[in-house]
Formats: sequence, C-alpha cells, structure tokens
Amino acid sequence: MYRRAHYMKVVEAAKAALSGADVERKAAVCGFRAAGLAHAGHESVCAAYEVPFMGMTNYLLYPSLELEREGGGAASRVLQCVVLHHLHHAREAALEGRYVSFAEIPGLAPYVPAVKRRVFDVLARAYGGAPVRLGEALAAVGGRAHGAGDASGVVWLLPRVPAMVVIYGADEEERAAASMLFDASVTEFLPLEDIVAAAELAAHRLRYFAVKTGEGHG
Repeated sequence: MYRRAHYMKVVEAAKAALSGADVERKAAVCGFRAAGLAHAGHESVCAAYEVPFMGMTNYLLYPSLELEREGGGAASRVLQCVVLHHLHHAREAALEGRYVSFAEIPGLAPYVPAVKRRVFDVLARAYGGAPVRLGEALAAVGGRAHGAGDASGVVWLLPRVPAMVVIYGADEEERAAASMLFDASVTEFLPLEDIVAAAELAAHRLRYFAVKTGEGHG
C-alpha cells in the first residue's frame, strides 16, 4: 500500500476531477442513495449519499466530497480514493451475472502476483483452517453463500460491485488457498487500480471477522 501522503494527494486529485460534475446523477449511477443530513453535523453540507461497503455504512458529503463513517469520523483514505474514482468512472451498465478472475479482467494480469499476496493469501490464512467460518463473515457483511470451493460467497463491495470469495481448505496434500472474482462488468464501474484496492479492503474486512472469532492468522 502507498503512504498516507500519497492517498491524500490522490483524494484531492479525485475531488478536482469531479469539480462541476453532476454528482447527484453520478451517485445514482453508482447506486448511492440520498441520505438525510442530520447525521452529518456540517452546516456546509448540501447533500449526503449513503455509501455501503462490506456491511459498513459511510456517507459521501456534498459539496466537500468527504467520505465519513456512520457515527462520525473520516473513512480511510484508501476507501475515499476508491469511492471517488468509482463516482467519476462508473457508467450506466448492467451487471453480467458471471464472475471472472483478475487474470481475465483486461489489463489486470500484471497485478496478479500482488493480488495473490495482498488478497488471496490474506483470505487463505484467515479461513483456510476452518472454511465454514466464512459463513459467519458473509452474514456480517450482508453477503450470501455460494457453492464453489470448500466455502464461498458473494459480497457487495459497493452497490454496483459484487465479488465472489472462494476458500479452499488445507488438507494433507494441499495448502489452503483462496480467490476473489468479480462480476465481468467491473471495469464499467471501477478503474483497474481501484479494483485491486477494493479487493484488498474487502479481504481485510473479511479477515477482521476471522480474527474476531479467533480463527484467522497473519
């Protein structure tokens, strides 16, 4: 991951790119719902949009384009980058209903080694010893079970960005492994680097529940 200063610059650049944009329309394309302003606590806020991420609720405030967590406080800089780039990049497109690997997403093949370390290995360490525990995490983030691997499920990183997480448990012959696949439409909604960043955020969000129950490692 980049340093905090890098993400601060990226966030400011993303805000500048959205200057003058029809944020209300773009928010609708992303599936962000208009939210009340009572939670915001900012007199300068003209509008707010609900931005769910893996079971967490955040609010995108307009016109500042700051992303705040439910209950107050800024969301992580990485998530802010992903959400602002999503807002700028997303097109009106339908989900395809089929899931593809990182290697199958045009332009993402060079990222696969990094994705294995930062996403797949995190998930394998968290759930490879007890794949059944993934079901509890899926319930916590609003996902649903799937039939692939030893345990799997579909999670919604953002309202237009579903992903499938697959866990393969360790046995006497094979080490634990994991993968994450995206709906084939994902490039309509996120730039390539943000697909990787969102996947890493999602992996650590799922790992949190494994660690919470004492199952995850590393």
